[in-house]
Amino acid sequence: MNPAEQLVSGPRGRDLLLNLEDDTGPSGPLNLFHRAATTLDVESGVGTIYFPSSSPSPGKPVSHDCSAGGRLPDVVDVGDIAAAFRDVELAEITWPVLRDALACSVDNAAYWQEPYGAQILAAAPEMRGPLLRIAGELTDSPLMDVLTAPFDPERQWTLSVRGYTALTSGVGKRLTAERDGLIAREAAAAATFDPEKEVSGIWWSSPMGAPATTAPLPDGAPSALWFEEDSFDLGPRETRRIDVPGDARILEITGADSWADLCRRFPVEVTRQRYHDWHRTTGRRGRWVIPDWAAVAEHHDAVHLTHLGYLAAAGRAIDVDAGTASVIAGWNPGETYWLTDVEVGDPVRWSWDEDGRIWARD
Repeated sequence: MNPAEQLVSGPRGRDLLLNLEDDTGPSGPLNLFHRAATTLDVESGVGTIYFPSSSPSPGKPVSHDCSAGGRLPDVVDVGDIAAAFRDVELAEITWPVLRDALACSVDNAAYWQEPYGAQILAAAPEMRGPLLRIAGELTDSPLMDVLTAPFDPERQWTLSVRGYTALTSGVGKRLTAERDGLIAREAAAAATFDPEKEVSGIWWSSPMGAPATTAPLPDGAPSALWFEEDSFDLGPRETRRIDVPGDARILEITGADSWADLCRRFPVEVTRQRYHDWHRTTGRRGRWVIPDWAAVAEHHDAVHLTHLGYLAAAGRAIDVDAGTASVIAGWNPGETYWLTDVEVGDPVRWSWDEDGRIWARD
C-alpha cells in the first residue's frame, strides 16, 4: 500500500483523517458525520443506520442524547455524508493541527469494547474515497516525514508518569517470565473458556516489563508526552535519555505486514486470554497470537513502531496465517520497546502548559 492507503486501512488512521477536517459548523460534514455516528454508539439508545450500497450495519441499534447537537435522524444515508466530505475545502495541515489530530486518535483507542459509532461509520465503503482525498493532502505535506520516520538512535527518551518509572535492567528475565506466564494461563483457561461469555481481561500485545522510548517531535517534546493510549491525566512527567549502542539490532514495524511477519516468526498463543476483548473490538472470531517477546529478544534488541505503522495497523485484526490473527494494542505511535537492558541519563521534567496548550520543560 502507498501511505495514503495505509492511513485509510486502519481505525486509528481513519480517526486521524477525520480529525484533520475542521469544518465544525452545524451543517458541516464533521457535524453531520458525528450526529450520524451516534446512531451506532453501543453505549446507549435506539436508532438505525442505512448503508444504501452495502450490507446492513453491523452495529447495534441504539439512541443518544442529542441535546447538544439537535435532533438525531432515524435513518442516515452514508452517501450523503461521503458527498459532504468530498466537497469540503480542507484546512492547511500545520504541525499543531496534525499533532492534535493524532493525539485525539490515540485517546480514542479502546481495545476492550465494540468500536465507537464513528469508527464503524468511517470504515463504510462510501467513506473510503473522501478519506483518501484527505490522506492525499497529508501525504503531500512535508509533515508526513514525522509519521514515516524510522528509529532515531540519537534521540531516545524513556517516560515516567503517575509515579511509575520504567525498569531498565533485568529485562530478559521479565520477558521470559511473562512468556511462561502466558503459556501457563492459556493452558489453565482451557477448562473454563467460553467464547460466548461477555468478559474482559488482558487486551494489550506490547512486551510487558520492557522499557519503552520515543523520539522528540518537531515541538521538542518526546512523542510519548503527546500520544499515550489509555491515558488518564496531564500531570507532570519525567523523561530520561538513553544511550543507544551503535550495534543495537532494531526491528521496524511499519504496518500490518511487518507485524504479521513478526507473529509468524515468534508466535505465542493467547486465544483464551485475548479472545473476548479482541472479538469485541474487531468483530473477528478465531485463534489469536502475539509475538513471543522473549524469543524476539534473541534476534532483536528493540522493536520500533512508526507513527504510520501505528495508524495503519493498531486496533485491527491482522491476519497472520489461515485461521490465526493478532492485534497491535497497548502501543503508542513512534514507540520503541527495548528487549534488553538500557542505560538512562539524568531526568528532564515536563509540565502541561494550559495557556500554551503544550508540554514545557520545567
